[in-house]
Amino acid sequence: MYKRIHGVPLARRREEKIPRGLLDFNCISSPLCRLHVAREKLNERLFLTRTLRILPVEMWKKNFLFRAAESTPLAESENELFHDTEPALDSAGLVLDKFLSVWVQGDGTEEQPSAYTSLYVRTAMLDVKKHVSLLQPLQGRSHQIKQLLTPEQKQFLRQWLQVQAPQAWELSDDHFRDLFELE
Repeated sequence: MYKRIHGVPLARRREEKIPRGLLDFNCISSPLCRLHVAREKLNERLFLTRTLRILPVEMWKKNFLFRAAESTPLAESENELFHDTEPALDSAGLVLDKFLSVWVQGDGTEEQPSAYTSLYVRTAMLDVKKHVSLLQPLQGRSHQIKQLLTPEQKQFLRQWLQVQAPQAWELSDDHFRDLFELE
């Protein structure tokens, strides 16, 4: 004889895969069921979180180096121009050219972005004759970026990003695209 649960033999319940809530208790009103459902959802979230962290995320990045007053970037990047220079401890006696270094980052491969995600700007100064430089920290806040970039530089960057990868521009957050709005 099979053990019966609410009038249905246990063996039959296993064969037909009758939902447990229909036989044992009312799943909506039972605190134990709600606790079980909450644990299941938490375990699912933890699994997804762990899975997402394991997956490698590739980053696309591009540097534009502008002279402070010019609207088109130089051919060299910040790394190429400032790599072999010594850091200046003091600016006394130096003839410094001022530059703006703009780093654009996004998701994607090294060759092609899939979405633009962030923008950082910093001022950099270089004494060409003495090979001495001053690099300021990167600025990533919206109001700082808007203050540092000229309208012509914003326009150049916006056009370049839109033409280079239109789909990445469209997938970018509004917050990112607002950085290039002319005021």
